[in-house]
Formats: sequence, structure tokens, C-alpha cells
Amino acid sequence: MISINDIFNESYYLEIHQEVAQLVAKGDLASGLEHFKAVGIDEGLPFTPLIDLNHYKGFANPTLSRLTNREALTHLLEVGIEEGLIFSPLIDLDFYKEANPDLANLSNADALIHLRDVGLDEGLQFSPFIDLEDYRVLPSLSLSQVFTHLATSCMSESLLLVLAPPLSRVQKKLKLETRPELRAGGGRRNTNLSSQTLELSRREKENFSVLASQ
Repeated sequence: MISINDIFNESYYLEIHQEVAQLVAKGDLASGLEHFKAVGIDEGLPFTPLIDLNHYKGFANPTLSRLTNREALTHLLEVGIEEGLIFSPLIDLDFYKEANPDLANLSNADALIHLRDVGLDEGLQFSPFIDLEDYRVLPSLSLSQVFTHLATSCMSESLLLVLAPPLSRVQKKLKLETRPELRAGGGRRNTNLSSQTLELSRREKENFSVLASQ
């Protein structure tokens, strides 16, 4: 089972929560993680760009909507990640492992850590609808920095960005079989993907593009 210590991003938390960073700098708090465990989780403060807790207990898994933030985080860590429940509008771990066959035997928890530590900066495909190169406005930015900016933009505006309805396992298998370029180079980015995968129909945009968080 993955723990909060495994996925909490200290530098990210302090960067987007400046008041906490000031308390840590003054020595009033030992770390951002201390603040998150005591207060931040109950306030729903983002703690990693990889996970959107509002999305997890809202649009993606409406049966969890009555959970508190603390309960939702516990459920995610103990059950949700390994069961393949969606916890981000940007990441699909099933697709990540299917598009990168050398990761097929990883648990979902290990796949998430691999994505964070290796996959993002190597440009491995983690969603059939997102190509981080499309969002890299400055060549000096790493792809993990691009992802952080994209994810933070979604969460900071209190919106749930859904680029397309979730694919079923059969649909994802068909996409991988009919689009072999997704497997090329171990799932690395293919520049031919972006225009097609990001162009949704008018109805899809109306139904799935932007939903106000509840």
C-alpha cells in the first residue's frame, strides 16, 4: 500500500501555499507535510500535481462524494489506486502501463511512482488525450514542470478538466492495437498524436470538457 509520505510533494506544497512556506521558514512548522497532515488535508489543499482529490471523490467516483477529504485520501491510498479508480483528470495508470509494456507488471502504486520519477520527463504516454509537448511554451521547461503547471492550473481554478470520457479497458486495448505509434519507443511521445487526440467533438466538449467542482 502506498502512503502519503510516498506521494506528498514538499516543494510543490510550499510553492503553492506560500503562507505555509513562511511558517516553515520561520521554524513554526517542521515541514509542509506536518501542516498537510494536521490542517491541509481537511482544507482540501493540493499536495501533489499527480492527484486531484476533488476529482477523485467527485466526477470520477461519485459514490465517494460524501467522504470528507481525509476519508477520501485514506480510501485512495488504501483502496483506490490499486483498484484503478481515477484520481486525476490527466492521468490514466491503466493506459500508462499498456502503452509502456515494460511497466505492465508494476502495481498501480509503483506505476504512479514510476510516472513521477521517470515517466514524465522521459515523455512516456500516460493518457491517450494529452501530449505534454503541446503545453511546453518554453524549451527550458522539463516535461514534469509542464505537467505540474497544467495540473495546478486545473486545480487552482476549482475546475475539473476532463479531456474525454474515460476509456473502457476494451476501448483502450483497441486504441493501442489500432494506433501502434502509442507503443513506439516504449510509449514515448509521438508528435502525430496531439492534433487528433485533443480534437473532441462539440458534444464531447459540452459534456466532458469543463465541469464546476461540487
